[in-house]
Amino acid sequence: MKRRTAPTYRIVRFFRDPEKINRVMKRGLTLAEAQAHCRDPKTSSREGDWRTWFFDGYEEEPRRK
Repeated sequence: MKRRTAPTYRIVRFFRDPEKINRVMKRGLTLAEAQAHCRDPKTSSREGDWRTWFFDGYEEEPRRK
């Protein structure tokens, strides 16, 4: 019987500028770690030119077979 493991999450940086590509910042986090990262004020920016604005979000990583 295959053992089911807890899901892991990755942090994705999303940019307001549609010309910029979103990128994965961290991988292999627990849900609590991902949520704590995203609550940190340093993980978003609305200063300066709007094209440099970003925020970090999280998503569940695909499970490997």
